[in-house]
Amino acid sequence: MDAQKHSGLRNALLTEKKALVSGLVTFVVGLVLWLFGSDNHVVLFTPSKVGIVLMVLGGLEALWALFKAARRQSAA
Repeated sequence: MDAQKHSGLRNALLTEKKALVSGLVTFVVGLVLWLFGSDNHVVLFTPSKVGIVLMVLGGLEALWALFKAARRQSAA
């Protein structure tokens, strides 16, 4: 029974770690677009504006992963 509980906790921590890394990568891609995409214009969008949206989404995803990890740690 304890091994099954330990396995579930391990899977949850790996999922939170993946979400944190994914959020940080999305944030960095958005930062690059925001910094270096301001001179370029694509037909439907401006890369710098897409970069801002990606930075916000990546930051929210990383914060959510940290919140879930902290909540899980305080419950244990």
